[in-house]
Amino acid sequence: MRRLDVALVFLLLVGVAFSTIGDLRSPQPRRPPPQRPPAATLPSEPPPADRPGTLSPPSDRDVGFEIESTPKESDVSGTAFAIGAGVWMTAEHVTESCGSLFLEADGRLMPVFDLVEHPSADVAVFRTRRSGPHLPLSDRLDAGQTGFHHGFPSGAPGDVLSTLVGRARIRVSGATNRVEPAVAWAERRRFPPQLERLGGISGGPALDLEGRVVGVTVGSSPRRGTVITAAPVSLREVIRQAGVNLGPDETGRRAAPSASRLTAFGDDLRRDFSVAKVICLLRPPARRPLSRR
Repeated sequence: MRRLDVALVFLLLVGVAFSTIGDLRSPQPRRPPPQRPPAATLPSEPPPADRPGTLSPPSDRDVGFEIESTPKESDVSGTAFAIGAGVWMTAEHVTESCGSLFLEADGRLMPVFDLVEHPSADVAVFRTRRSGPHLPLSDRLDAGQTGFHHGFPSGAPGDVLSTLVGRARIRVSGATNRVEPAVAWAERRRFPPQLERLGGISGGPALDLEGRVVGVTVGSSPRRGTVITAAPVSLREVIRQAGVNLGPDETGRRAAPSASRLTAFGDDLRRDFSVAKVICLLRPPARRPLSRR
């Protein structure tokens, strides 16, 4: 996308700040955080800073999006991605208030355990018995960079190509109230092209051109053609809260993403079990699903 186009998109976002996020949120609404299991003992070192790259630091003037906190009314699905051996990250609004939570693997449901949800941001971490190659994290955000969003919009494989516009803030109101840091991306292309809604890609990774995770997809504004991700600092915080020690960088195991391979790269991630569908059931199932192949 040309620099002029990026500038125009940014001005449009600022001019209509604080409108409601739709699409991803509507099928998976949020409510007050449920009681959580005790978090693991945190390391004593401070978390790494959210290194902004060429993107401006967070500001009170960042574009704002409003979300009303409402309870789930039915079972939902979302997306998660591996950040370590058997360790996954997703969006908190996908996992909250679930009677039971599973990953879909080869047509079977794999139980989730050790769920830790960020107390003030839309990210969560959990564990399963296995995972594919994990995705490394990066704190670097550069204005105008290309973003790749992969997951299961509307419950089926799908992908979005975007351009980073700027920092944002999500204001959650209703039964719970908070403001959390976020990043806004201008949507350029989605696959399949006829996909009307992005709901279900929530919790999926936002990747840079090196295949590193720079955010978790948490919402969208269809009217503005914008995808919203949780800020890198929130990802680092919930990882620390969960007491997770990330393993070696495994980026070299696959080719880097590109605009011309948007779908092929997403299919690789899903096939390798690095990105998977999350199933949230409001009530526990009558029988426990098979946990392994």
